[in-house]
Amino acid sequence: MNTIVTHIYPDLDALASIWLIHRYLPNWERAQVVFVSAGKTLNNEPPDSKSDVLHVDTGMGKLDHHQTAELTCATKRVLLMLIDKKLINDKKKYALEKLVDVVCEFDHYHEALLDNADSDIYEFLLVNVIEGTKSTGLSNPELIEFAEKALDGTLQTFLKKIQAEKEIHSGLIFKSSWGKTLAVETDNEEVSRLAQKKGYSMVIRRNSKGYLRIKLIPNVKLKLTVLYQKVVKIDPRATWFLHASGRMLLNGSAKNPEAIPTTISLHDIISIVKKL
Repeated sequence: MNTIVTHIYPDLDALASIWLIHRYLPNWERAQVVFVSAGKTLNNEPPDSKSDVLHVDTGMGKLDHHQTAELTCATKRVLLMLIDKKLINDKKKYALEKLVDVVCEFDHYHEALLDNADSDIYEFLLVNVIEGTKSTGLSNPELIEFAEKALDGTLQTFLKKIQAEKEIHSGLIFKSSWGKTLAVETDNEEVSRLAQKKGYSMVIRRNSKGYLRIKLIPNVKLKLTVLYQKVVKIDPRATWFLHASGRMLLNGSAKNPEAIPTTISLHDIISIVKKL
C-alpha cells in the first residue's frame, strides 16, 4: 500500500504536502499516512529508497527541506514534483503556486512581518487554526481530514481571486459621489472583496441571474440611502435590502433564494449612480 510518512504533530507544511499527494498523485488518493519523530524515516530506512513510500517534511529526502536554508518547504517540493510529472493542469497551476508560496511564508514564520502582526484578525489564518485544532483532541487522521477540506476551500478562493483580478481589469471604472467606483457583471463574489482591498470605494456587481449587489468600503461616509430610495422607486417589485450600516445595498443573496432579481441593467444602474 502506498504510504506517506511525515512527522508527529504535523504543521501546515506537512498537511499541505499530504493534501497535494492525495489530490494529484495518481493512485495515491487513499495512501495511508504514517507518523515518525521529526527528522526520522520509516523504519530508519533511506527516505527515497522505496517507490511506494514518500517522506514529506521529514527524513532529509527529496520532499523534505530541512537540509537547506533556502526559502522553500516540503509543500513546494511536492508541487514541483507534480508539475514535473505534468499532473497539474494549467488552470490550477498558478493558483496552487500562489497557495504554496503562502504555505512557505508561514513555514518560515514570515507572518511576523505582516502589518499589525499581533492583531487578533490573524488568529483566523489557517496556519493558526490548525495549531489551535491540535489542542482540541482531534486524532491525526481527523486533523488531516480537516486540513484537506480547508485546503480544498482555500484553493477555490485562490482560483476565484485570480479570475477576479481579470474581471476587475475588464470592468468599468468611474468616479461617483462615493469615490472610485467599479461596475462589473460577474457571478464571482470575490470581485467585490478584492476590489475593496484594492481601494475601490464602491463596487457594483450584477450577476447572470439579474441580482444586483452594491457595496461600499467601510470608511466611506456617504451612505447608500438615496440610491436605495431611487432603485426601489424604479423597480419596486424586486427584493431590495439596505444594510443597517447603509453601506450595502443588496438585491438577491445565496442566503435568500426566494429573492426577486431587479430589471435594472448594469448600464442603467451606472447611469443612476453617476447622476447622484
